[in-house]
Amino acid sequence: MKSIFSNQIYDIVVIGGGCSSIGVILPLLKNNKKILIIERRSNLGWEITSAFYTKLNKNLKSDKFILKELAKIGGIRNGITNPFIFEVFLEKFLSKKKVDILYYSYPVDIIERNNFIEGLVIGNKNGLEVIRGKIFVDLTDEALLLKKINPNIEKRSNTHFYSIYFNGSNKELKEEILIDHQINNNLKLLSLFPGFKNNEICLSFKTNGLSLTQVRIRIPEIINLIRKNYKFLEDAIVTHISFEPYYHDLFSLKNSFINLKNVFYLNYELFEKKNKFIEEFLGPSEKLELGILVGEYIEKQKELFKRKLEKIECENYFLTPEKEYVYDVVIGGGGTAGAIAGIACGRNKVKTSIIENSTCLGGIGTGGGIHYYYYGISSGLQKEVETKVNELTNILKGKFDILGFHPEAKKIILEDLNEKVQTEIFYGSSIIDVEVYNKKVVSVICATPEGIVRLKGKIFIDATGDGDICSKSGEFFFFGREKDNLCQPYSIVPVCFDEKNGKLIHINFDAGYVDPLDVRDLTRAKRNGLKHFFQNYYQVEKVPLYISPIIGIRQSRQIVGKYLLTLKDEIFGSQFPDVIGYMRAHYDNHLLEDTENQTLEAIFWRWITNNQQTIMECEIPYRCLLTQNIENVIITGRAISLEPEAHYALRMQRDIERLGEVAGLAASLCIKHNKNPKDIDIKILQENLKNSGCLIENFIPQKSVDFGLSFEELKKEFLSGNFKNSVIIWSFFYCKKAIKFLKEVLKTSNDSNLKFWSAIILAMNKEKDAVNILLEYLKNMKKYDRKIFISVIILLGNVGNKKVLPLLYKILMNKKILDPDILIATIQTIGKIGNEQCVSILEKFLKRKDLPQKRILYKGIPGVINQVEENILWQIELNCLKVLKNFGKNKKEILNKYINDERGYVRNFAKSLLIP
Repeated sequence: MKSIFSNQIYDIVVIGGGCSSIGVILPLLKNNKKILIIERRSNLGWEITSAFYTKLNKNLKSDKFILKELAKIGGIRNGITNPFIFEVFLEKFLSKKKVDILYYSYPVDIIERNNFIEGLVIGNKNGLEVIRGKIFVDLTDEALLLKKINPNIEKRSNTHFYSIYFNGSNKELKEEILIDHQINNNLKLLSLFPGFKNNEICLSFKTNGLSLTQVRIRIPEIINLIRKNYKFLEDAIVTHISFEPYYHDLFSLKNSFINLKNVFYLNYELFEKKNKFIEEFLGPSEKLELGILVGEYIEKQKELFKRKLEKIECENYFLTPEKEYVYDVVIGGGGTAGAIAGIACGRNKVKTSIIENSTCLGGIGTGGGIHYYYYGISSGLQKEVETKVNELTNILKGKFDILGFHPEAKKIILEDLNEKVQTEIFYGSSIIDVEVYNKKVVSVICATPEGIVRLKGKIFIDATGDGDICSKSGEFFFFGREKDNLCQPYSIVPVCFDEKNGKLIHINFDAGYVDPLDVRDLTRAKRNGLKHFFQNYYQVEKVPLYISPIIGIRQSRQIVGKYLLTLKDEIFGSQFPDVIGYMRAHYDNHLLEDTENQTLEAIFWRWITNNQQTIMECEIPYRCLLTQNIENVIITGRAISLEPEAHYALRMQRDIERLGEVAGLAASLCIKHNKNPKDIDIKILQENLKNSGCLIENFIPQKSVDFGLSFEELKKEFLSGNFKNSVIIWSFFYCKKAIKFLKEVLKTSNDSNLKFWSAIILAMNKEKDAVNILLEYLKNMKKYDRKIFISVIILLGNVGNKKVLPLLYKILMNKKILDPDILIATIQTIGKIGNEQCVSILEKFLKRKDLPQKRILYKGIPGVINQVEENILWQIELNCLKVLKNFGKNKKEILNKYINDERGYVRNFAKSLLIP
């Protein structure tokens, strides 16, 4: 496995992003130290932002800076903070101080020399990277770095704390109510105390020796008990529950020895006077204070900061797993598809494991905040889960309402069903490598909270959403749309309790663009997304409850499998002999304004025939789940074999969940019959899917465009003025004998609309007869339909007639035209049909000072979410450079600007222009 070396050398590298980490860096910020925080999660201050332990101790002295700053923005009430405000506050503070952060990453090894760590090897979905630093501080919950130095470090206690939040209580608590009720040896209810919001109450309880899954399954029992004994909570809604347990203590280092000179940790023995709070319960404030003390001690280590790092070489690094596990089926990803696949495998008596980066099953519907089914078809195991979730939702919501289903209900149901079939789940874990032998995946190497593990399996299900297992195995894939590889915008979802209407809601908005394959760009995207929530002061009635920890990635890789499902398949309701499921949705592409960057077929469907909201249905063949080369991997989820244009409709939660069941059943048949996925009997698989209800008997997809009319009937309809009808226009597009008829219309008709739509269809077929009509349309710019106008420009590029160039040059240099998408479409068409003259035109165009730079992705909600804007000058300039490159002209000063852009997707496009 190759290691990537970071060019940056940090003064301090902090591993772990909890409250103690914030404390450590506070004293070190005074001297402008270069600091990096490495965190396996996607958020800092996890004790408050994920475990939801929101009590702060105002009696401690050294962390009063944090309390004071929170108070200024309305982030603390009666000693309680709010997870949403706290997470946004940390980002605002750290970005101002220019602290670097790297999410989704784990320390996996060290490079040691002369009793110093010279380099830290970290692992993530990108693979391995070596981080250089003068001082390293291990503040992980599991002592991940310290265990690399000394594996004998004792584990912390098995006592964990959890919080359940109720909103809409019948009375407002003024002070804490001690419960002190022991349910059994493993579970004890502690207290009820007032939350941050009005009529919000938190139940605190602790467990001993229970896993996260075991705790979640007990949640309904706990809630029913509390409602029974405290009537003021009888009708309240359960709004949120700890995403992970809270650890109240530290690892013991009594019998351990850390002999490296530049490694530090929460070691209170460094101090002459032992602080009392260390012997007691360590809350977020206590951890923050202890971190500050460590930071103050590090600040005094002047010689370490002066030390110059020696050069190290490590081109090929071999990672040795600490543990090994063997399963029948290994599922990468426990999200929308993977969680269902685990249940399907387990019910067929297959020994199964799930590797999941977050701390819950269900993906976007649970940890991502989109607790709502949009389109898709409900059937099979998906329908069973949906029914159970709705039943539990009714219990959790009390007398209040909820948008969609309850995310906590879905977490619980998915955990319960997987627990019953003994699925083993590796939470907080990331696949960093795949071992392949003789066209088969032998194992996956994972970074986990317990260290590096190898998971062996007979069959592997890639439910990562990004096709990580397939891509690491060498399978070919598409990524984003064809013209610039841009993926759909991502979302960062706040979950809110709408007190006025008594409803639990989520706000799903486009937060920006991201390269989802790069953890550094994922980190940038998360940090940038938090900036949309920056406010000078937060009004308590408007404040969301929390920010969902899973970023909403809508699009990533599409693995090219045995069959590539197309947009045409969806439009025409294609059916297949190896059908294993269905899709139902519209062309749900959040890349709303710049459709000129989509394929011509997509432009035709979305803009020209205005079918953005038209529902499409089609069958999904089993071959879409099969890889080209690797023999024992099944793809499921949104990375299955689709054209990027087909992906926009085939990504609904219901449809993806059913694909999870298909993958699980197929994997089970492979194990039962000792066969590879491509060799199992498709009829047996289909029979199993029918038995579970996943494959619906006699289901026939409804065609969005049905070629049911005869050619004579189509002509009659077209001539009657019904020329925008999708059936007609798409039928003519695919009917070669329509060309002659449409050319005749251009010659004989006096109806300008009829002639225009005839020209549109002819241009789709690259017929030059369309040029004059379409040119006339472009010349009349006083009144035009923006979408059609841009589409016509693209269509003229499809025809390829150079006579249109003078008008295109005129459009490009017209300073009244400031629509970026008209300019981009014009540049692209010039690139298709241009001549040498276009070089001087584009060079002159690039000197314009008035080029549009802003695209609004979301208008915002006053006091909650700011307007989301994207600087899109890169789209204009790089499209120009792409055309100039074809004529042997380079603009290095512009290209270099974007090659070093902080946005991964911009860098990707810029670097593609370097390829000969």
